[in-house]
Amino acid sequence: MDLFTRFRSWRHRRRWNKRWGSDDHTPQWEIEGVAEPVRQAVSDGWLKPGMSLLDIGCGRGDMAAWLAEAGFEVLGVDFSDNAIKLARHEHRVSQQLDFQVVDVTKRGALTRQFDGLVDRGCLHTLRDGLTQAYASNVATWARTGTRFLLLMHYRNTTPEAREEQVRSLLEAEFELLDVQPTRMDGPASKKEILGGAFRLVKR
Repeated sequence: MDLFTRFRSWRHRRRWNKRWGSDDHTPQWEIEGVAEPVRQAVSDGWLKPGMSLLDIGCGRGDMAAWLAEAGFEVLGVDFSDNAIKLARHEHRVSQQLDFQVVDVTKRGALTRQFDGLVDRGCLHTLRDGLTQAYASNVATWARTGTRFLLLMHYRNTTPEAREEQVRSLLEAEFELLDVQPTRMDGPASKKEILGGAFRLVKR
């Protein structure tokens, strides 16, 4: 990663840390409970209890906690120190659930592999220059057969363009199995935010 890209990564992290440190931070994408594509992946058995899961960009940790209660071993990661403080305050850390400050664009940020990866809204916040580092890392954190549920919004783009982005970024390491429409907005959003739920598997 060159100096300019590292600077952009630092600035991006600083901005999100400031947001999560604010008492009135209510993201427009934040929902009560768990996103329907995540529930569906569990209910139809695509993500099976007992799997080890990485929740990428976990924020305050609600989804990671729900997955742990559903029988998964979950590590929630976020590059915001303040987000992880919130997650640890609101959810009890256990053998099934842990939270760590991790920059998913930094090489060597994690040294383990998982049975499943879940990203509801991290990748689409990253600017060019950081997405390739993200892709390299998620490939490292996955073993052959690892399942990857990736949720991305369609704001300022089209479903076709977003799918092409996912393919070009990840298809060297992951096979795209399916894409289903979803919504990414929460109660604080003033309008509907459409997106896609991508199911991928590590080659």
